[in-house]
Amino acid sequence: MLKSQVTTRIPYGAGEASNALTLLLFAVLARMLGLEPYGELVGILAVSGILGTAMEFGFHTLLTRSVARDPEAAWRALVEAMKRQLVLALPMLLILYGYMRLADVSSTAHLAGLLIGVSVWMRSLKETSRGVCRGLARFDIEAVFLWTERASLLGFCTLALTFGGDLIAVGMVFLIVRVADLAVFLARIYRLLGAPPVVGRYPTATWLAALPFAVSNVLFIVYYQVDTAMLSVLSTAYDTAVYGAVYRFVDILQVIPRLLIVVAFPAMAVLWINHRARFQQLLGSLQLVLTCVALPVLFVTIVWSEALLRGVFGQDYAVGSPALRLLVVGNYFAFQSLVLAQGLQASAHERLLGKVLSGTVTLNILLNALLIPAYGFLGAAIATAITELIYCATLVMSARRAQVTSGFPMGALEFAGAVVLGLLLLGSGRVWILLTSGAFLLVWGALVGKARQRHLLMEPKP
Repeated sequence: MLKSQVTTRIPYGAGEASNALTLLLFAVLARMLGLEPYGELVGILAVSGILGTAMEFGFHTLLTRSVARDPEAAWRALVEAMKRQLVLALPMLLILYGYMRLADVSSTAHLAGLLIGVSVWMRSLKETSRGVCRGLARFDIEAVFLWTERASLLGFCTLALTFGGDLIAVGMVFLIVRVADLAVFLARIYRLLGAPPVVGRYPTATWLAALPFAVSNVLFIVYYQVDTAMLSVLSTAYDTAVYGAVYRFVDILQVIPRLLIVVAFPAMAVLWINHRARFQQLLGSLQLVLTCVALPVLFVTIVWSEALLRGVFGQDYAVGSPALRLLVVGNYFAFQSLVLAQGLQASAHERLLGKVLSGTVTLNILLNALLIPAYGFLGAAIATAITELIYCATLVMSARRAQVTSGFPMGALEFAGAVVLGLLLLGSGRVWILLTSGAFLLVWGALVGKARQRHLLMEPKP
């Protein structure tokens, strides 16, 4: 796509491909732990993810933008950020323990949860360090350490469970691997920068500067993980386990928009200051190309939803296929939302994004509270799909109001793609799939033609 960014997108894409290892890790955990212990683990990981993002406090996003504009201050900004993050570590662990008590997690899982919680501290510090790599466009370093961390977790968790380990053994593996990974990663970044902190510059990684990003990022993770966390409290470990398996495919699908928007973020941050018209052109190009790339992947995932769950996680999890189909339709709108959200952050509209997310998260929590007790994991999927649609519509209006986009960011063809995916939810027979496939080919062909007509292989340079 971006001719000027091929050399950065390829290594970033290689790093994101390591998400396949994460999917394999959770498949191993699901099969070897059993449904109920796996359900408890999924709930713990969901809440740990929310608390870990709160501990990150938006510093990784702030550093990506500030380092892209002022690379010389990178190391000092990183040190400032990590010192502030460590202040939040103990409160986050206490909140995690309180959640485990509220969700009636077994006593065996308490220690495992605390070990995983401490490992999340390490991952949060690493995420902030990754912000420096992104600001310097060194996605190759980030990619290597994604593979080493995820491969180590997969390998050592498999060994631990093969030799009779339980949730506590899994927690120990998470902690040891992430401590070692962070230590080596920080040493590599220090060698990359090759200089001590710059003296005399004003601090850049302050609480106040990071706060808008913290609000947005925490709301993002709450938005995507609160349904899993609420399932543990409002339903059973069985429902949490099934939904956790389903959601692993959603995580894999999220790689598609990240391949486009994360690499483009530093360029967008610079273009917003130097050339607004090119910023808007880049955002529109990203949105259209993302739709062209994502639509066939989402279509196939819906059609093969049951087979995917059965093949990766086992027969016990195939019952979650209706939830997966709903989440995939919601993800189509989520992809559009991710591009617009990155555009708002790159253009210094993170406070506006925070306001939109606040309302969306509140709606999502209310819908989950209403639907989970009645429908279990399917209720969580329904709540997420509805919220994704409303969130996307709200972001479209907000982006236009903030002049982040020059036109209507989701046109008729893009919306038609969502309609085609929605049609698959109405039937599952062969005849219906054939008819829907015909509609899909028409819409997708028109989208590809539109992208080629606009010469999107030649994107603007910052």
